[in-house]
Amino acid sequence: MGIDVAAWWRPTALTYFDKLTKPGILALFEEIGGLELRMRYSGSKKHDLAASAERLFGGDVIIEPEIQERALAWLPEEMRFAAPENWAAPPSSDHGGNNLADRVNEEGDSEGDESFAQAA
Repeated sequence: MGIDVAAWWRPTALTYFDKLTKPGILALFEEIGGLELRMRYSGSKKHDLAASAERLFGGDVIIEPEIQERALAWLPEEMRFAAPENWAAPPSSDHGGNNLADRVNEEGDSEGDESFAQAA
């Protein structure tokens, strides 16, 4: 689809971070900024941690540019719209007419009309 979800939606304390555990939020900090970033915030209370996460992942914290870039690009797994690894594209008409549209065009639509009329 080509939609840049991160540009249109950012997680907030209310919509996302408050629903995580403190270790879960700290794990996200470590994911984008390593153990050092996790340790910076490890003494925070959960409410304060969720608010800090909102600011960090929203780009409202002065931090190292590479960490900020990763934070702004990060999305929860549920918001990542990527094709599954085992996803295969539907066959095209270049492969011997194996798709439904090709079979209908080859068979003609008169047979389909008769069976539809009988069913109705």
